[in-house]
Amino acid sequence: MLLKIIILAAEIAVALASSVSLPIYHSIRNSDTQEWAYAQGLKQRAKYGHPLLLGRERMSTRSIIALTNQNIDAAYYATIGIGTPQQTFQVILDTGSSALWIIDSALSDAEEGKFGNGYDPETSSTFENRTDGFSVTYGSGQAFGYDATDDVQLGAYKLSSSPLAIVDQVTSSLISAPVSGIMGLAWAKLSQDVGTPFWEQLVQNGQISDDHTMSFYLTRMRSNRQAQSLEPGGVFTLGELDDSLYTGNVSYHSILGEDWWRVKMTAINVDGSTAFSPSITVGAGVDSGTTLIGGPHDDIAKIWEAVEGAQEGTGNYQGYWFYPCTTNPNIEIVIDGTPYAVNPEDLKFNESSDGTCQGAIFALSSGSTQGTDNRLEWVLGDTFMKNYYTVFRYSPPAVGFAELSENAKASQTEAGTVPSQTVGDADSFGESAAPSSYQPAFILPIAITLTTIIALSI
Repeated sequence: MLLKIIILAAEIAVALASSVSLPIYHSIRNSDTQEWAYAQGLKQRAKYGHPLLLGRERMSTRSIIALTNQNIDAAYYATIGIGTPQQTFQVILDTGSSALWIIDSALSDAEEGKFGNGYDPETSSTFENRTDGFSVTYGSGQAFGYDATDDVQLGAYKLSSSPLAIVDQVTSSLISAPVSGIMGLAWAKLSQDVGTPFWEQLVQNGQISDDHTMSFYLTRMRSNRQAQSLEPGGVFTLGELDDSLYTGNVSYHSILGEDWWRVKMTAINVDGSTAFSPSITVGAGVDSGTTLIGGPHDDIAKIWEAVEGAQEGTGNYQGYWFYPCTTNPNIEIVIDGTPYAVNPEDLKFNESSDGTCQGAIFALSSGSTQGTDNRLEWVLGDTFMKNYYTVFRYSPPAVGFAELSENAKASQTEAGTVPSQTVGDADSFGESAAPSSYQPAFILPIAITLTTIIALSI
């Protein structure tokens, strides 16, 4: 029977009483065009609807993994290995989904490099076809294939007979080269019959601690006008936290169910005043695979009403707000009563040549917040995560945030040498994986490049 996973059937049509039409300008970089921004928003709107341990090269309490920033904060991807002998792939590490899927080699060859390299099951002696059909649906497209198991390696961690899906049909807008698939980092509940996510297997096997499971530190290259298409992207850590990247304590917030990494959002403040304060429980998913902050239209409108000069677009840009780039609103996301500020630079999703900025907080759906449990109404993507060292904890289940260290802040906009994309021991990793000003306490034997594709994560 065909297994169909629908992450979200988001409502894209947004009914509005009044709006202002704004011109579309060609900006400095391709990734700054409003058409590009619109396409990313469509993808984000559509997003939400135990194997044996083979062993590790060495035992450790954590693994620090260098990231690559692709296309000026448009993507961060990781290298994983699958099969025997091992084949390597670039995949999105996505805390907003749970399944691992990879395109097959026939599809990759037929599309002539449109996607990353494809997986060839015939060359792997450890591959096993589970025969069940696989389908994942997004508003911007679909992927079809079949369930399987094979050896999977992420950094120094390697599992045998780990569940994955092999995709032989995919809409071209879902992924693009060099990315070959998605590795979900949300909970098993979302993966349905696909199997236990890789990260949960590591916890259950005792490879990484359940109280410090995984964490992210992301760079901000949109603030660097000299940045190239590939730049250092930050750090992804499995296991014990990297205290060189944050200062003070990590503030943990219990999640609302083991599906998405949903925290309780209690308000949104603009310039010191409350713009949105729900009377019901609102879960906001903290999502490494999404760039924007999104929520229901009517509540997003309240936020932008408090920003001087902000006006909503029309047509394709209905549900997006535009404001003078000289306006730097101080916006805080309040979680369990604790305010978390968003850097005004991160709010500038797109900057036009006339000094108009497109905001990175947009209408994910129509209407207002309903407090439903069966879909994700609010998403806190990289626009939010870039501001904090973000921790995802297995037990007790929670998401934590800590202030970035001065060293980490200094590295966020610093261009540098791109990490090598290898799997396994850090002996082949090289010292060039991190920005020159980043000095980790120690780097364990892992070589991974992590990517977040804007609003593309599943």
